[in-house]
Amino acid sequence: MSASAREDEQRALADKYREMIALRRATGPKDEARLKQLAARFPGVLREIDSRTMESLEERLAELETGWPAWASLQIRFHGWLRVALRLRSDGATDLDAWLVTYVPREPGDPTQEQLTVRIASLVTPREGRVSLAARDALEAGEVDLDLLLFGRSAK
Repeated sequence: MSASAREDEQRALADKYREMIALRRATGPKDEARLKQLAARFPGVLREIDSRTMESLEERLAELETGWPAWASLQIRFHGWLRVALRLRSDGATDLDAWLVTYVPREPGDPTQEQLTVRIASLVTPREGRVSLAARDALEAGEVDLDLLLFGRSAK
């Protein structure tokens, strides 16, 4: 990965945590429009904002402002895989070969065309019908507790 691509990913995640912190600090009713924008850019973020403590959000932002923490690669790729899976669904992609030919990554963390070619079938028909599970599978993270890493709480 190029240094500029890594910087784009780092900047995107830092922006995400800044926005999450701002949303949590806001008083009054939830700003549904801002939440919707954040969720469109970072699918899965609503679960994270509900489950992480403010301290955890601030720690993650501080880590991103000083470097590239170990968890960041899985986090940005999770959002990317989930974003593409949702895009496939919203496009109503039935001809996957044609969809792949026109696919271009749009956001930091989106899979490359080559990566997507290997996983596209599992994104279209994910296990248990849940695209979030297909995104997790695409990470190929092994024995990592992804709930803890991605959302701040273990599902176990």
